[in-house]
Amino acid sequence: MNARAATTATTQAKTHARTAARELLRARMQPITELAELGTAVDTARAHLDDARQRWRAAQTAYAHAYRAARAAGWSPTELHDIGCGTQPAGTALRTTRPDSDSDTAATDAGHTVHETGPR
Repeated sequence: MNARAATTATTQAKTHARTAARELLRARMQPITELAELGTAVDTARAHLDDARQRWRAAQTAYAHAYRAARAAGWSPTELHDIGCGTQPAGTALRTTRPDSDSDTAATDAGHTVHETGPR
């Protein structure tokens, strides 16, 4: 084999090795690429969930204040329900839910578990 043929064979072997390595890496990269994309999607969804929970808590507090104002103005729970103004909020108007709870609707009131009901 002459020098030129040896150089060509070496170049072809390197090209083949690189191509094979790229294919192996591509197969290995696909799962981690998808994992990284899904991780970003989970983080984004979690941020949206946290924002929604904050808005929900703020709405619950505002609803409880408005409900108490309606009651102070002389409306009974039955009247409020009958005219479609929702249900009586559970517990105190400013109660906060436990942030570590999987169910953000559960809170404690006088040692008992209660559930926020809000408007329906």
